[in-house]
Amino acid sequence: MRGESNPTSTEDEVNKAARRQSFTEQIPGLDPHWAPQALRDAEAYFGEQGASGTVETEETGHGRSPVIHAAARGLLAGLVGVAAMTTAEKVEQRFTHRPNSFVPAHTLERLLRLPHKPDEERRWLNWAMHWGQGILLGAVRGAMAARRLRGPVGSFLFMNVRLLNDQTLENAMHIGAPPWTWPVDEQTIDLLHKAVYAFATGMVADRLIAGPPNIPAPRKPWAAR
Repeated sequence: MRGESNPTSTEDEVNKAARRQSFTEQIPGLDPHWAPQALRDAEAYFGEQGASGTVETEETGHGRSPVIHAAARGLLAGLVGVAAMTTAEKVEQRFTHRPNSFVPAHTLERLLRLPHKPDEERRWLNWAMHWGQGILLGAVRGAMAARRLRGPVGSFLFMNVRLLNDQTLENAMHIGAPPWTWPVDEQTIDLLHKAVYAFATGMVADRLIAGPPNIPAPRKPWAAR
């Protein structure tokens, strides 16, 4: 009937106000005028979340974490990223005559506790590690995209995640050497290829995964900034 209040709607508004107040109080020094707007932005992106941190989907009606959903899409972004990096490597090798690296194969060999075999007998293991790492780490970039770490800066941070992952595994397995001990040309080549991977993965992830409103901020003419 017209003019009657909706008890459920009123209760929802009270709950929202309480959450915003709690959000403000839990972070010392946080501007109380900024906090409610930040929470409204999060609500607009993630929808109303329960205590479990999940959202209802129209397709299933069951809860699904937006970060898990983003990570799954990030796998596709990782596939595109590793494909771009592999293409860049093959082009670079035509000019530098650098041989294929079998460090990925021998790293995985040690991780799986397989017997050591010559490089040529580990070609499939090499591809498995090369593509597998790139695809799986794409899930990290997908989660980053969902949690505000987007755009070129997000991809730059992700590049460091990739470098850290590679060097941790290789040096823990005693396969590689610390990268700062490599010849400068090897360091440069590795950084360039990891940048191709990270930025290609990031570009796809940011397109596939919707982020919070206005992150990054919309572009404006310099005179208007």
